[in-house]
Amino acid sequence: MPVRTKPLPMRPSRFGLEEIAALTAALQRNELWYWHDDSIVEESAKKAAAKFGAPFAVATSSGTASLHVAVAAARMPAGSEVVVTPVTDIGTINAILYQNLVPVFADVDPDTACPTLEHIKAACTERTRGVVVVHLTGCPVQVDEVALFCRERGLVLIEDCAQGLGATLNGQAIGTFGDFGCYSLNDQKHITCGEGGFVLMGTEERFYLCHNYADKYYDRHKKGDRLKALAPNYRMSELDGAMFGVQLHKLDAIFEKRRRLGDDLTARLTAIPGIIPQRQPATAKAAYFFF
Repeated sequence: MPVRTKPLPMRPSRFGLEEIAALTAALQRNELWYWHDDSIVEESAKKAAAKFGAPFAVATSSGTASLHVAVAAARMPAGSEVVVTPVTDIGTINAILYQNLVPVFADVDPDTACPTLEHIKAACTERTRGVVVVHLTGCPVQVDEVALFCRERGLVLIEDCAQGLGATLNGQAIGTFGDFGCYSLNDQKHITCGEGGFVLMGTEERFYLCHNYADKYYDRHKKGDRLKALAPNYRMSELDGAMFGVQLHKLDAIFEKRRRLGDDLTARLTAIPGIIPQRQPATAKAAYFFF
């Protein structure tokens, strides 16, 4: 007999009156350009920084854009090597290549599909200038160990958290261990504004660099650095910013439900001989972007 005799239920509605109200309010302003007084985009970015425990955040047009902005803001010399996992979305690799850097693929742990610190160390050479850690499927890597190694070696650490909205390690949000934490808000993610993303960073200098690299290096904050670097247009519109702000309030409930279901499925599968679900650090709370 089949396990199921009826189709799986449809996904419940993700959007409601809050999103409609926020989008309507944005439209009623009659201006969807983000850079002005009382910017919805900038306010949502500040809310994200506070939510994840980072000093600063910059909104972008996608998760791939957030990665490119972070890699550009790291300002590694062209030709430098960046250690990264081979098991990831191509957006992770594109961000490295866009800046004329060389991705070097580390081996991965078969129980996590992610590199360990030892794998990362083995992939480093005298040309290594950075490491990109990917929290695959929303399962935190043991990034605290990687962060310590990078600080000791003087390497830039960028966290790709595109699949990890809400995930934590040691009670701390992923994306806040390294120099930059990059998130995605596309339609597949736990919360969304259709397309979008954001970068977390810990210093004011990196905030201005990311802001410039996300906006053609126009120096919106008037720091005397206008058009001094090649930068794309990765701006977020006010409509996306409105969705971003509202959806952010819903993240905790969405995350907790997915974590509860994911942990339950992990426990059930672990009991079956020969099945090894993706292993997590003992102090991690995974986001379960997919299982």
